Amino acid sequence: MKSLVFLLVFMIPLLLAFPTKRQTIQKPTCTGFRITFPVDEAGPWTDGECYQLSFDAGRSRGIEVTDVNLLDTDGNFIVNQWSGSIFGDATIPQQTPLFPLNLGPEQKSGDYLLALVAKIKDGDDTKYCDVPYIKLKGIFNLNNIPNTCLEI
Repeated sequence: MKSLVFLLVFMIPLLLAFPTKRQTIQKPTCTGFRITFPVDEAGPWTDGECYQLSFDAGRSRGIEVTDVNLLDTDGNFIVNQWSGSIFGDATIPQQTPLFPLNLGPEQKSGDYLLALVAKIKDGDDTKYCDVPYIKLKGIFNLNNIPNTCLEI
């Protein structure tokens, strides 16, 4: 009987004082990661001219932007535009370095998608974020010489 009283008086209130759910460590996430400029659709972009994308890491934690890729309108990869490493900062908007637009081996005018590739580290695992993209009208001009893009 004494053990039952002890249990009711001391142990149950003590157990109720502790939360039943464990605190979880904030995992890396791609929440809110998006392209901010150009917004949704870019006007005509000319092959060989210099461009850049601005992005917002949103509430992302541990995000790293690694590539800008040109895709066809079905989302199939055509050619890489830029590769590097930009660690997302959820407090300020960021941008890729300037890169010369390359319409790929077919070099034809048409509709394309320009996609940002980003990944997050989750322990030993690497996860890729959903790829945000913009639509653009790519223009090929045979007389246009690809630029060397310099940061200002």
